[in-house]
Amino acid sequence: MRFFDFHTHIFPNEVAENALNKIGGDSGVRPSFDGTYNGLNKIITQMDNFIGALNCPIATKPEQVESINSWAASISKMPLLSLGTIHPHSTNKKQILEKIKSYGLKGIKLHPEYQRFYPGDKEMLEIWQYCTELDLIVVTHAGADAGIFENICGTPERFSEIIKDYPNLKLVLAHFGGWFSWEDVDKFIIGKNVFLDLSFTLGFLDKNFLIDMIHRHGVEKVLYGTDAPWRDPVTYIDDFLSLGFSDNDNEKILLKNAAELLDLKF
Repeated sequence: MRFFDFHTHIFPNEVAENALNKIGGDSGVRPSFDGTYNGLNKIITQMDNFIGALNCPIATKPEQVESINSWAASISKMPLLSLGTIHPHSTNKKQILEKIKSYGLKGIKLHPEYQRFYPGDKEMLEIWQYCTELDLIVVTHAGADAGIFENICGTPERFSEIIKDYPNLKLVLAHFGGWFSWEDVDKFIIGKNVFLDLSFTLGFLDKNFLIDMIHRHGVEKVLYGTDAPWRDPVTYIDDFLSLGFSDNDNEKILLKNAAELLDLKF
């Protein structure tokens, strides 16, 4: 069964070690590789039936945006593609997003907890609108973070308002709609017009509850992802296959949905 990893993280060589030490230290989660392009590429190209992966970079300061996007564009080619990023406090949001589009990047990654924003903030409304107009995918962290459990900004309920107000936005809520907020995901998100990825999700919630939510949400709106290096790509695929979906549903979740969303041809 071929698969595409929709949610990974890699960093430029010169900052990868510090980034992993900082994030891993805050969260208590050990990385499965060194966080570099070559590190991830070495792992995934040795895996049977692996097609590609998507890097999801995050700018924690507005001044990081330009360099991150330039680097993302320079590395983004199969089998490792990359999104761009933007910061809520960036002053030239439309120009940044237009440049991301011109780079050929398919969208952006956001993180409410690291970037400290609420989905309904005034600064965010421009981003949702411009991404809709430019047909850019928005992948965003949702729910708690392994290092942040209090005062959560990106709750399922708040994202449900964005889904309602921007029906044409290509929105992907990571960690199956809200890490450690899955009862609220069930209440506010399941069945809505939004993609959910499975990154850093398997093993954290009841297996039967997850399977039931996937069926009720619709397998055509679910994307396989790992959150590598914070999960091991080699073992995570086995964890997913153990859920026992049909071959047809597996094909959609593991590859077809991502291929259609990213406009990939195989």
